[in-house]
Amino acid sequence: ISTTNDFNDFEINIVKKIISKSAQNEAFTVEDLNNALGLAKKTIEIQKKVRTESINKLNHKYKIVFNNETELIERIRSEEDRRYYIYIINNKNASLFLSKFK
Repeated sequence: ISTTNDFNDFEINIVKKIISKSAQNEAFTVEDLNNALGLAKKTIEIQKKVRTESINKLNHKYKIVFNNETELIERIRSEEDRRYYIYIINNKNASLFLSKFK
């Protein structure tokens, strides 16, 4: 995840994966995010740190690029296991994002 204020191809791809799952009313899980970020073989601590930083950076970029105060990616506690999150992007944010990054 880059530190510039615009989305790179890698970031756009991750956001599109979350949008795709959200559009189908499916959960984008911690495992999905770990795989997308290439963290599958890292320690739990590293995975958590990188996931949190990545989501925060993507949300920050969204706010800057779209001059918007809402979070692009929402974290919701998993119903199956409250220790874990699932990640979703609502339809309004998905439409706005896809209007710029097809």
